[in-house]
Amino acid sequence: MSARRTVLYSMYGLLRSLGYFVLRDRMAPYATVLTFHRVNDKEDENGLTVHPRLFEELLDVLVREYRIVPLALVREMVLKAEPIPPRTVAITFDDGYLDNFAVAAPVLRERNIPATFFISSGYIGTMRKFPWDVPKSVSHPIMTWDQVRQLAVEGFEIGAHSVNHVNLGACSPDVIRKEVTDSKRHIEDQLGATISGFAYPFGWKQSMNETTALIVRESGFAYCCSNYGGKVKNQSDVFNIQRTGVYPTTTEMLMEIDNFMTHYNGVMRMHLLGVTVPVGSSGNQLEDRA
Repeated sequence: MSARRTVLYSMYGLLRSLGYFVLRDRMAPYATVLTFHRVNDKEDENGLTVHPRLFEELLDVLVREYRIVPLALVREMVLKAEPIPPRTVAITFDDGYLDNFAVAAPVLRERNIPATFFISSGYIGTMRKFPWDVPKSVSHPIMTWDQVRQLAVEGFEIGAHSVNHVNLGACSPDVIRKEVTDSKRHIEDQLGATISGFAYPFGWKQSMNETTALIVRESGFAYCCSNYGGKVKNQSDVFNIQRTGVYPTTTEMLMEIDNFMTHYNGVMRMHLLGVTVPVGSSGNQLEDRA
């Protein structure tokens, strides 16, 4: 462990033991929305996979010390300008990987934890691979529609993540509309129920613009998520609910959730005693910058 990382761990541990974050969050509450992609023990080269052991460890801490709520409730609190309770967390998954159903969902059910699964409808029930998975020797299969329907039956929220997982910020209005509206229609036809949420593929700032936001609204979605970091507050936009990715250790995840060391729009920042200091860039893992 590097010297910088050791100092950050020690500083965070001390402040946490003193109850600093609990007190601060009561004064300025927010919600943290986490984005997972895969939960398995396979080799991972692109940072999308969380080991089941880490997943369970993190959830156990969240259950004990935080308030885990459905993403739809976060949306309702923002829309109605209701106070967000301190230490609020919501859990989401993107893409539609099989391990979401086979590995993550049983862990969530066991702990009675709500979650939202945003799926790319053109991949579900097929042998297609996402572009970033094509060159990999490790296989990451996708869920079937029966499995997606089972998640919905069990009370998990299903949302749309476009049809083909394209960067909507670089598409023409016609392609954006087709990706957004077709994904909603396809998922609703398969579920036999209305869906409310959309998550931008990739979720970068450059993956969205005024045109994409307008089309998502016009397509009948009630809210939309990005994924470039940030916290959800009362003044947040329900059509840009900010989410954050995951880190390689439980401690680093808690640093993010406690708004101590956060990844936002490609930059790591430390927040302490009302002061925000940029400390590094690239990726969404503290290890890369320590």
